[in-house]
Amino acid sequence: MELGQGEAKNPSERDGELSEVGEPAHKRLCTNIVPDWPGVSEPVHVVMRETILHKLSEPTVFRGGCKWPCIKWKQKDWVRLFSEEVLSFRIGSLLPEGTSLGSPQWESECKIGEMTYSQFLEWMSGKRSCLTKCKAEATCSLSWAYFDYVYMKDLSCADKLADAVDWGAFGFPERGVKDSTLWIGTMGANTPCHIDTYGCNLVAQIVGRKRWVLFPKSQSHLLSPTRVPFEESSIYSEVGFPRPSTKTHPRLSYSTPYVVTLEPGDVLFVPKQWWHSVENLEFSISINTWLELPSDRGERVKESIVRYQVASLCQGVHSLNLISSVFNPNMTDLAVMTPTQHLNLLLDSIFGCTASRDSHHDGNVKVDQNEDLNIHAEVLYGEKTAHCQQTGETVAVEEEVPCMQAVKPRSMEPVSCVPFLQYMHEVYGPEVETGIVYGVTENSRVEKFHSPNEATEFKQLKLMIDAFTDLRVVDVLKAVIDEKLGS
Repeated sequence: MELGQGEAKNPSERDGELSEVGEPAHKRLCTNIVPDWPGVSEPVHVVMRETILHKLSEPTVFRGGCKWPCIKWKQKDWVRLFSEEVLSFRIGSLLPEGTSLGSPQWESECKIGEMTYSQFLEWMSGKRSCLTKCKAEATCSLSWAYFDYVYMKDLSCADKLADAVDWGAFGFPERGVKDSTLWIGTMGANTPCHIDTYGCNLVAQIVGRKRWVLFPKSQSHLLSPTRVPFEESSIYSEVGFPRPSTKTHPRLSYSTPYVVTLEPGDVLFVPKQWWHSVENLEFSISINTWLELPSDRGERVKESIVRYQVASLCQGVHSLNLISSVFNPNMTDLAVMTPTQHLNLLLDSIFGCTASRDSHHDGNVKVDQNEDLNIHAEVLYGEKTAHCQQTGETVAVEEEVPCMQAVKPRSMEPVSCVPFLQYMHEVYGPEVETGIVYGVTENSRVEKFHSPNEATEFKQLKLMIDAFTDLRVVDVLKAVIDEKLGS
């Protein structure tokens, strides 16, 4: 499929439809999910909140679960929404067919282009080119563009979206535009495979199709985790998703990815600390919200330790190439902070989290006593047991909400786990075989260094950062800190 075709097929085919103006959020509350679950006496949104926060431990799709008015908007509605606001797009390279990636297209390697939404539509249809901030010309035939990870509250049109985003049907009526993030991109736009160390995630697909590939944390050793480039609360994989190569990462073939393609109206639940890589299969708009969990307090202490380790190891680094390779663009300010500032940040994080440990309370969220259990979706459908990963035992689960009495809601669909070869067939076609890969692109992050010495310095620095921020090291440090604080 050509880029222009992907754009034309999705947004413009609805040009003949009438625009919808949504009802006020309080009137639409709790109406977006299939109602009348047998055996459920609680309101559906109460059950949904408890289910999402405490019962689901694997990726799950609520098919057609989102019925927000913006799903039926036409392109002219989005143009009118953004008006003349200048949007900043991350621009990466489209890969030739049959080419795999030796490493991800890191954010620091992408170019930045600024366009209004109407100019973006013209660019996407090939009617204009885009001049990036580094004065390079980007065309839709060779590039993808992504207006990604944008907090909607920071948009000039945020007030106009107030009645278009409502997470109340999923049990979170307090969450709206101010708690949501917007993602708009062309076919091929993607996010490198990573783990979010905090919370869990709900993602609503608004326009187009988007493929998600997820892995449980237990498969981390197969995904070559790294803290370079460093971004707080993100652990990246060095595998070149969305076009992975078993040549550069042979252990990947032993993984079992969970693969799902989201359609407009679908909502995906991403559990705590699941690896995920995302790719637009055509022009796509999606909106997500991150949900806080009680365990986030401990994770924030760990992240403060990681941040301090990275900043300490990078003290004295003055090469812009090294700094831009070690830090994600939104983290480069850490490179210019003083050791005293880094130490104060660490102390504030540790003692701030400690002080709030006992006093923290969310009146709407009950802390799950079965938090360490791997509670599968079967709990929703009538099962009253769960498998404990620590002991290997099957234990009883105390039901805190009415059970679904073995009736699976029509909209709820666990994401399927598939053999890695099957996933490769989906990406590259059925002709690919185990151990056989296509041409692999080189790691441009290493290529950009001006001298072999600088490239060697980066490799050594990366090795040290990955060693000092290894999860096993950080877990031990946190345990020691907790012990000292408790004594």
